[in-house]
Amino acid sequence: MKRIAIEEHFDTKESVNFLRLRTDYPKVEAIQDPKRGRVEVMRYSPEYRSLRGPVLDKLLDIAELRLKEMDEAGIDVQVLSLVAPGPDVFDAATGTSLARK
Repeated sequence: MKRIAIEEHFDTKESVNFLRLRTDYPKVEAIQDPKRGRVEVMRYSPEYRSLRGPVLDKLLDIAELRLKEMDEAGIDVQVLSLVAPGPDVFDAATGTSLARK
């Protein structure tokens, strides 16, 4: 029997780079975390931040590291979903461009 992981996420370099350049929310910004040092965080609003740090590297990898970890966990297939925020939260031109990339 095959093992299928259905709640797996990925991100694209284009999306992350776009979010790093934004001054409005959502955006990615670097902060100094007392426990982790310098990390990048996703901010959806002034009050909400989600630590990303090493997780971001894993989200961007849809090849070697992901396949290695799938093998270690005994996963045969993953169903990938784009991590939030997706291109649908931006204006039509920006969202369409990000979705195509």
